Amino acid sequence: SCFATCNVDNPMERCEYNLQVAYRYVKGTDSNASPVSGYIQSVTEYLYDSRGLLYETRIMDCAGKTKVASEYTLPPGRYSVVSWGNVENKSIVNRENIGAVNREEMLLHLAPSTRASTGIYDNTERLYYGYRSFVVGEKGVTHVLMDMAHAHFLLDLVIKWRSKPPDNTRDFYILYKGAPSEYSFRPNLVFRNDWSTYSSDTDEPMEENDQLVRYIPSVNAEEKLASHRLDVTMNVDKRIETRLITYRHCNISKPLLSIYVGDKQIMKEIDLSRAFKSLGIDLDKNFGQELGLQVEINGDQVIVSALSSNDWE
Repeated sequence: SCFATCNVDNPMERCEYNLQVAYRYVKGTDSNASPVSGYIQSVTEYLYDSRGLLYETRIMDCAGKTKVASEYTLPPGRYSVVSWGNVENKSIVNRENIGAVNREEMLLHLAPSTRASTGIYDNTERLYYGYRSFVVGEKGVTHVLMDMAHAHFLLDLVIKWRSKPPDNTRDFYILYKGAPSEYSFRPNLVFRNDWSTYSSDTDEPMEENDQLVRYIPSVNAEEKLASHRLDVTMNVDKRIETRLITYRHCNISKPLLSIYVGDKQIMKEIDLSRAFKSLGIDLDKNFGQELGLQVEINGDQVIVSALSSNDWE
């Protein structure tokens, strides 16, 4: 919902809510916030009470809105909220039982599909994540400013051959193995002037100010890994250009990339974690995992380099 108006300093004016959660998005290390709706089309909120139990859920449409906020009327006490941006039909939550499930038990994971029954998935949503803990007082309105952070990995790929490209048989596809497929609702890292590890023992309620604080969700990067298949086409320049979108990666992630024509593998499987490390990319402490790589095939040799803006259209 959009901002509601309420003058909390006027005792003659009655407010219909005592909590407002307002959303913003700051890209990378920028100092200015961008309109949330430019990046996030919907927000799914999960509100938890002082025991950590799920208290309420709601979905907000953000499309076309310059300001996005939610309002609640709650008993006084301590609460927390987890917000996911852009969850559609590619991702689902394991449990959403009001009053019977806590944050530590909740997971967001890839949704089953026809192709997923074979362990292969299409691209996911461009997910975003936010977390806040706060206290609702006896009087007045508690204002919470929610900073949304990237919870997706986007990889632009340009693939070309140094010599003798294959015939354009129009049945190319890319196989990308080793992508995470599961998030915990619990934060993992927090950036407040600097990076630190989140701990529920030191999770102090947010004060009412506009300090930029971003939380990164916990990623299961070692188990339940997914493979993505991207059906691609070769253009007139004998190049393949495509975009992969999946869950956030970590430094321990070891994604494997290969190319097929029909059932025939035409590029050896390469470990992209080596490329990320050589390019100095810290996948743990990274605001926006939106990367570009050029893959050049020269016989049995594969050269991976950073993709410049001139290489990608």
